[in-house]
Amino acid sequence: LYWWSIFVVVRFCQETIPCQPGFSSDNFVFTVHRERLQRGKILGRVDFDICTDQNRFLFICDDNRFKVEIDGTIKVKHDIKLHHGRINFSIHGWHSVGKKITSRVTTESQNIQMFPHPSSGLKRYNRQWVGHVFDIPENQRAPFPKELGPLTVHAAFINGTSAEDPMIVIVFVVDENDNNPEFISNTFIGNVNEGSQPGTSVMTVTATDKDDPTTDNGMFKFSVLSQTPPVPHPQMFTIDQDTGTIRVISAGLDRENVSEYTLIIKVADMKGTGLSNTATASITVLDQNDNAPQFNPTNYIQNVPENAVDFEVVRLIVTDNDERHTPTWNAKYRIVKGNDGGNFGITAEPDSNDGIVKTIKVSAVINSYCLDNYTRFCYLWHSSVKQVP
Repeated sequence: LYWWSIFVVVRFCQETIPCQPGFSSDNFVFTVHRERLQRGKILGRVDFDICTDQNRFLFICDDNRFKVEIDGTIKVKHDIKLHHGRINFSIHGWHSVGKKITSRVTTESQNIQMFPHPSSGLKRYNRQWVGHVFDIPENQRAPFPKELGPLTVHAAFINGTSAEDPMIVIVFVVDENDNNPEFISNTFIGNVNEGSQPGTSVMTVTATDKDDPTTDNGMFKFSVLSQTPPVPHPQMFTIDQDTGTIRVISAGLDRENVSEYTLIIKVADMKGTGLSNTATASITVLDQNDNAPQFNPTNYIQNVPENAVDFEVVRLIVTDNDERHTPTWNAKYRIVKGNDGGNFGITAEPDSNDGIVKTIKVSAVINSYCLDNYTRFCYLWHSSVKQVP
């Protein structure tokens, strides 16, 4: 915040009377021919008087869909629709002592009848030297807004005595698009279940821009530049250009084929056409129990010593394409037939997932048929395997 004193040498021929600047109306009404307004359309012009020859001022509009030029002309910034045929908003100006003056603006289609509130009008006084609000381009880094004036201006006679009360001039620093939007992280980490349907949310990325967020300089949009690997479809994911939410857009996520995707994402201001930056989104495809374990081989023939207890009869080998050492891969075995006497037991080995068959009570010859006439015990049994719940 800077306070400047400007001394001006003037000559006065007569005593001046204070002047009251302001809008010519408390409520401006502009009529349009249709409810849909296109970008660039001029609604009309508001009158703002500060009792001097100055006719250019800085106005602020509280609805960022509209812009007020320095001559008071109101323009449409973005395509909009008049809901219920009417839109109301306010515009603000400043008089010489820095006080804000506000007027309402009503935009309505022709078929809406409006009865404006009566106004007592503005009182006009004799002319005096009055300052105004003006803007200058920025020459500093954001964020914005910067500190605002006021500048105090003094008028003095040639002998140095004061000729006027101090006048305040308000200066706004106008934002320029000199800052790239930036992601809050260089790499974003997310995950999604394999087999997820289109529309499934994966994660949300975030970015910031130091420029004025109420202008296009600080309004940014997201997009996906590339996907690695590009299978089974080059566009497996999409990103919401406004919120940054990444979602599945194509079916076919299969961890056994692709376990991780890398996206290069972009953020650009000026609503996607201006300055930009990129980041990486790493997406891990999570395993689901979509593969049943398989015996390999499916038949075993094995002999065991007589009267051997806790003897390892055979090791059953299974394969499972789900992720190793996860609940979707861990196996649980069960003898479903041929073990009526309870002579055998079967357990899973944690590291290999193999099924270990051991004797519990007596020795046995395990076969699908008796090998010879001297064999006393002959067993035919079947086992099953499933994932541990």
